[in-house]
Amino acid sequence: MESKTIELIKPINIDDQEVKVVTLDFEKVNGYSLLEIDRNLKSRGSNFSVYSLEAQIAVAAKAASMKPEDFEKFSGPDFLELAGQAAIFLLNMGSVNQEN
Repeated sequence: MESKTIELIKPINIDDQEVKVVTLDFEKVNGYSLLEIDRNLKSRGSNFSVYSLEAQIAVAAKAASMKPEDFEKFSGPDFLELAGQAAIFLLNMGSVNQEN
């Protein structure tokens, strides 16, 4: 799976650096990181679900090498675009090996 670069509608500042684009590299997301996300969500009383914004953002943050908390700073449309890309990744994971 190739990386996907999202140009933000509204750039933000993270650690005194302006962020105009976010590159999602889902190759960085592996079984270990998904289990880690699941454990973190459970420790906060949430469950991992493809349809959970919290889970989607955690996966997107891992793919972008960012902190999930940074995603809270994005505008609504940017936040939802990034979450949507993670949802597409999660929904398509099972079908990747079935194509062959």
